[in-house]
Amino acid sequence: MHLTPDRRRAADILGGAILLAAVFVAYLPAMSGGYIWDDDFHVPLKPALRTLDGLSRYWFEPGVSPQYYPLMHTTLWLEARLFGVAQTTSFHAVNAALHGLTSLLLWAVLRRLGVRWAFVAACVFALHPVHVQSVAWISQRKNTQSALFYLLAALAYLRFDPLDRDGVLRVRRWAFYTLAALAFVAALLSKTVTCTLPAVVALLIYWKRGRLSLRDALPLVPLLLVGLGLALVTIRMEKDVVGARGAEWAFTPLERAPIAGRVVCFYFTKLVWPHPLMTVYPRWSIDAANPADYAFPLAALGVTAGLWCLRRRIGRGALVAALYFMGTLLPALGFIDVYPFRYSFVADHYVYLASLGVIVPIVAVAGAWWEHAARQRQRRAPLGIAIAALLPATLGGMTWSRAHVYRDADALWQDAVLKNPQAWVAQLNLGHAVQEKGRLNEAIACYEAALRLRPEYDTAHYDLGIALEKVGRAGDALRHYREALRIKPDYYEAQCNLAMLLLRSGQADEATRLLEDVARKGPHLAEAQYQLGVAYSMQNRLPEALAAMERAVQLEPAATQRRFVWALFQKAAGQYASAEQNLRRCLSEQPDNADVLIRLSLLLSTANDAGVRRGSDALALARRACERTGDSPAALDALAAAHAELGDFSSAARAAAQARDAAARDAAPGNAALAEQIAARLALYRAGQPARE
Repeated sequence: MHLTPDRRRAADILGGAILLAAVFVAYLPAMSGGYIWDDDFHVPLKPALRTLDGLSRYWFEPGVSPQYYPLMHTTLWLEARLFGVAQTTSFHAVNAALHGLTSLLLWAVLRRLGVRWAFVAACVFALHPVHVQSVAWISQRKNTQSALFYLLAALAYLRFDPLDRDGVLRVRRWAFYTLAALAFVAALLSKTVTCTLPAVVALLIYWKRGRLSLRDALPLVPLLLVGLGLALVTIRMEKDVVGARGAEWAFTPLERAPIAGRVVCFYFTKLVWPHPLMTVYPRWSIDAANPADYAFPLAALGVTAGLWCLRRRIGRGALVAALYFMGTLLPALGFIDVYPFRYSFVADHYVYLASLGVIVPIVAVAGAWWEHAARQRQRRAPLGIAIAALLPATLGGMTWSRAHVYRDADALWQDAVLKNPQAWVAQLNLGHAVQEKGRLNEAIACYEAALRLRPEYDTAHYDLGIALEKVGRAGDALRHYREALRIKPDYYEAQCNLAMLLLRSGQADEATRLLEDVARKGPHLAEAQYQLGVAYSMQNRLPEALAAMERAVQLEPAATQRRFVWALFQKAAGQYASAEQNLRRCLSEQPDNADVLIRLSLLLSTANDAGVRRGSDALALARRACERTGDSPAALDALAAAHAELGDFSSAARAAAQARDAAARDAAPGNAALAEQIAARLALYRAGQPARE
């Protein structure tokens, strides 16, 4: 049926709206999902990366994030600034929107290329459950965002060089080439897997024209060079920053070929039959001496060779689709080392862009068959229409079901362990998820399961040590910290935890030696300097504690808790003005922090320095602390000290008596000692004297 331009435009708008709505409905179960896995490396949870300086670090300091994808991190940074990081709905909603817009761009690109059933192909891509991992996992923003710019670049290039003129091109619109280049760079700065776009454009030219002339190739050369340059940066960072090096990646070329062939076959079958889907798939065993392992690469090569031989009979489209599929998968085929190969050679998010090489040709062939059948029967085949509607709907239902798994980390890793109990990384992450919810015994069981699967797993020993320490099993915790250090001698976090546990156990000399060793080997490690400062303070070595704490704060100026502790040390050393300055900075960063309010109020009312004491300010701070804590003993104590500094000893005595009684009633650790301190100050107030440090 022929449509007028106005009706076609209206139909396009309606179709686009339906597609976007379908995406949001399918992903609705994941919209309230929390942070999982490596989100804390990508979403700017750290205060230092939520500042303007943090944004510039993403761009100009490679290594501040696991990969150099500064544009992706910029969008996450903007959302963190606009909506905060306490809630995650905005991150999920933007991911879904990017996926929906990418699907719309795919529709536009396929229509420009003259692909049959372009809208159905776009719907299948939008609702395919294999893509849930890319859309529902916040840090996979790199997939949805890079794909959007990738397809925008492709669409702009097709405006610059339309492929429907059999190579006869009168005018090239260089404005569109500029747009394509900018969009391509934006795609690369979101994820460098998009570096294959120049090769894909070359394939499209070959598909449409049957050849690639020098004039066709020259505009692609600058794009190719930029793509290769940024791809090399990613490869280098994957090894040096992420850590994809060592025995687990030491494959020979003969071993990598079977991996590549099996990866191609795996993803093809998952796209055709997406069941079961797992967060972590089993890692295959590769035996270069086993001839059966070579069946997969031979099958992939055989299919490609067959399509090449049949290109004149069936057309070049199938060959181009196969080359696109395998070429886009190239970074995930095993020839380049990536960190996830440590536990699995495949993951759903690796096939996000490459899936077009399977989805589009299958839908196009099905559409051609249906159109042929309709012409033969001189009528529309109702079955074809039903399939065109039911296929996306069925896939959307599967996506909706899979999206439930991403509602939180606990559900995700429970599903992963259920489907692949041998996945040690899933056991470890499930331990993290349940420990965060306070289920320490379950966490211990998960860490022990991970160690049964992988006994030399340093991280599992370290995490198990933390959990054991929290349940009071200090001896077992010490053993696992030491084991983590045996496996990985430069495991500074384990060394710090071991030292602090020894310190609490009364073994101060060994603990201090361990922390001094960490501070010497890793002078850039703020946590080591901080813990060393705590250790010195517990040994009454206050000057050394102050120096170590100062170094810790200088290394990470936005670490409010460390600055707060440093201020307490300064107060203990009589450095009241410096302590006030640090406490006020802490308060500016965390205005509702009751501990900061209380400590600053006490400093301003009890310091042995008349130049620091300001009773009215202390009173205002103490009242804010009382409001936020519901008149806790510590807040009432600060209120009493402030009243006394202002000379209102009757109010000071009433507040102190109330604070003393509340502390005495509360059996929480430290309240008995606090009650004694408050009682001593109460005696001063009743005698008409203010409290002093």
